[in-house]
Amino acid sequence: MKYIFTLFLVTSFAARSQQNFLIRGTVDGNYEGPVILYYKKDTLRAVVKDHSFSITGSVNRPERYILTIPGSACGSMLYIENSKIDLSIRTEYKETTGKYCAFVQEVSGSVSDSIARSFNKKRYPPANMPRPADVKQLVSDFVRQNPGFGHSALLIYDHMTLYGPNWAKDMYALLTPAAIESEYGQLLHDVIRQDQNNKPGSRFAPFSMKDTSNQVFHSASLQGKYVLYEFWASWCGPCRKENPTLIANYSRFHRKGFEIVSISLDHVRERWTEAIRQDKLPWIHVSDLQGGNNALGKRHFVTSIPFNILVDPSGNIVATSLRGDQLTRKLNSIFRK
Repeated sequence: MKYIFTLFLVTSFAARSQQNFLIRGTVDGNYEGPVILYYKKDTLRAVVKDHSFSITGSVNRPERYILTIPGSACGSMLYIENSKIDLSIRTEYKETTGKYCAFVQEVSGSVSDSIARSFNKKRYPPANMPRPADVKQLVSDFVRQNPGFGHSALLIYDHMTLYGPNWAKDMYALLTPAAIESEYGQLLHDVIRQDQNNKPGSRFAPFSMKDTSNQVFHSASLQGKYVLYEFWASWCGPCRKENPTLIANYSRFHRKGFEIVSISLDHVRERWTEAIRQDKLPWIHVSDLQGGNNALGKRHFVTSIPFNILVDPSGNIVATSLRGDQLTRKLNSIFRK
């Protein structure tokens, strides 16, 4: 028996009269039902009736779409561009979820997808093959060779925490407008702009956030003190390991005008407050319980934790990312004056 994907465009694709890509493929498996191919708000919905399918539409630039089955937590990503694209899909039933998964096995006709898959084979080779010795060089070379490809922006975004904001800025400067206008190009643009907020000497903009008692804390109330704004979370092992060092510095310098404000990137209040109690952290604690969507964290380029910002009595940034002995040495130099 054969299955055919019958498609109907349900979002902005419906308003487009020009159909510039054609996707044709086959399905291996027993699944019958809807399949979704989506990118942001643009969604293509299909119903499996045969072992073959056909999808038409248009994109402004190559974009990374996700092919999945509604309700499942699995799927495959592939780059769609305005061309004739052939692909094969394998479906598999998962007993644990009671849902089918759809996996893209092969893609041809999409140059963008071919480039991305070629890189991924080098970045994540099979278990019996050697791993790349220099991932930073591998990513950097890819960006230089493909500056107009949205996947380059995605790779910069995914690796900027590991290689730092300066590397990310250098790589971002190589991108062409086509890559900058992609989804991850726009994310990169926002993050790099936000990183300007962390430069020593820059003004630390006041903020307000609720504390553990659900009272609003205003950072402006600490003007006149040296304040360490520490980003952490109860689930972050390295953050918890850093707490004894913070406690030691707080005990030593608090009476001299040093304060700590911990900003939690937790989602669950009980886990957050229990971690504070377990680690016996005596300073100010605030959170909006929005996890990685914490507005202050976004403003200050917090892509990994632990991360901190030291602010002087005038409200200017002194330094960032002071870990372990680095923080102790910095406070010694400040309070020795």
